[in-house]
Amino acid sequence: MRWGFVFVTMIAALLFSILPVTAAELQAQPVWIAVNDELLTFPDAQPELRGGTTYVPVRFVAEAMQADLTWVPVTSLVTIYKDGRHITLDTANGILKTDLGEQHRVDLYTQDQRLMAPTRLMSESLGYQVSYIASGPISRIKDDSAKLTDEELAAKFKARIDKEKAKWEAEHPAQQPVPEAPKPDKVVYLTFDDGPNAYTEQILNTLKEQGVTATFFVLGPQIEQHKDLAKRMIDESYSVGLHGMTHDSKKIYRSPQTVVQEMEDCNKILTQATGFRTAIMRVPYGSKPWMPQNYRDATVNAGYHMWDWNVDSYDSKSSTRTADETYTEITNQVSGKKNAIVLLHDKKTTADALPKIIKWLKDNGYAFERIYGSTPPVNFWNDQR
Repeated sequence: MRWGFVFVTMIAALLFSILPVTAAELQAQPVWIAVNDELLTFPDAQPELRGGTTYVPVRFVAEAMQADLTWVPVTSLVTIYKDGRHITLDTANGILKTDLGEQHRVDLYTQDQRLMAPTRLMSESLGYQVSYIASGPISRIKDDSAKLTDEELAAKFKARIDKEKAKWEAEHPAQQPVPEAPKPDKVVYLTFDDGPNAYTEQILNTLKEQGVTATFFVLGPQIEQHKDLAKRMIDESYSVGLHGMTHDSKKIYRSPQTVVQEMEDCNKILTQATGFRTAIMRVPYGSKPWMPQNYRDATVNAGYHMWDWNVDSYDSKSSTRTADETYTEITNQVSGKKNAIVLLHDKKTTADALPKIIKWLKDNGYAFERIYGSTPPVNFWNDQR
């Protein structure tokens, strides 16, 4: 059975992972799509060229391929099946997974409430060939059943394309390029480990009052105890990453597989509590020396991107650590950094210090960012996978 649907309920999940596009990227160009010897027609969302990549409405291209398509709201996963092959689009994290175990970061976005994905990667992962016919332009998806050459296909549909192109150009007069907003000179990522717990609500309240964002690396058992706070993190558009299950080095680091399993178990709990699955993780105690190459390979193959920090607040150094000591440690370490990833924990003294920390960061020109699945990871191994 092929599923026909509009991705209405998907949009909320997509908002957590899709990065904003620049004005220049929004000025997309038209492109025509052919599957074998037929030029497709799209009823609402249209294919487009963005940054040299062709994007298509997933549902209609899957139908033209005579492929089966399923959508699982709780996991935000779209899977396409065709002749024994399949691909999965992880819409929450911007990842395309193939049946060969490959994982690719991709831009996934919605147009007229339709999920859009890159044509070539999606099609080739299902066993098709993709050719680009510049005279259209036409992005042609084909297999052994195609009879026409690319030149013959272009000639067959030239009159239709010329007519549709003239209509598009009349409706989209040439615009002057819109300059991109300047990127901030200094960026800070506030990251909180070990929650959610009794102090997370105070932290969330402060972040909301101050109008800044952050990233939370959560523990599975803590999510189960504070599902409302985990859901609030998602609902208020903070980033959520995984911190595992046990926070016990003797258990989690027994093998590459135990690290992956803890992250998978944590992700399952997160998904059950919030409907959101994440691709970012931070291992307990930092990745050195615990995550050598074979451990990192295992987590990458499982679809995860590993984060450490470059500013340690030492807020968990001792039970007598004060809010003022945490504030001083952060301001001393952040000074001079253009890109600061600050390690904090869901602790009472940290929550008390947070308003003062945020004020100092604002006063010193830092823009607050959260970690996305597509953000290049920063870790002690310089492994940006």
